[in-house]
Amino acid sequence: MPAQFIASDIKNNQNITSYSAKENLYNIKPIENLYSEFELNLNSFLNTNYVDPVDISIFGVIDGNNHYVSNCNTRLGEFPFCDHVSIFFNC
Repeated sequence: MPAQFIASDIKNNQNITSYSAKENLYNIKPIENLYSEFELNLNSFLNTNYVDPVDISIFGVIDGNNHYVSNCNTRLGEFPFCDHVSIFFNC
């Protein structure tokens, strides 16, 4: 079946605009800062004795004011648009 494009108006585009215009609620910092700012031992957050870093795509921690984020690793290298990756988590 050949691909097809049909131009049309987006319904509820007000919701899309408000979502994309959302402000980030936290200061974004590299995950490496977590160790020095909280005086953590090197393996206290991601213990490489148990988890191989190549098996982790993305991880982070929110401390209430800051969002410490890792790089976005893929099988083909680092993903350059990490802030556009949808992440689902359970709080």
